[in-house]
Amino acid sequence: MRKARATWEARHDKSLIDRLNDELSGDFRRLCLTLLKGDRFLQEVRLALTLTLSLTLTLTLTLTLTPTVTVTVTLTLTLTQP
Repeated sequence: MRKARATWEARHDKSLIDRLNDELSGDFRRLCLTLLKGDRFLQEVRLALTLTLSLTLTLTLTLTLTPTVTVTVTLTLTLTQP
């Protein structure tokens, strides 16, 4: 990273960190600047991409007990894993 940064800065009159700071935003900017500055600990960086798995199961049971009595039970279960 340091070599790529030095190469870019040798060819341009503005530092790569300043350029990316102007062009990027949010968590992606923070990630890129942290990597370019050579910070080894990325604890402060939250990635903008989050993988979420979600499963929804709906079960409906309808029982007709008599011509005038019907019982319907609906169970919905949603599991989410961030």
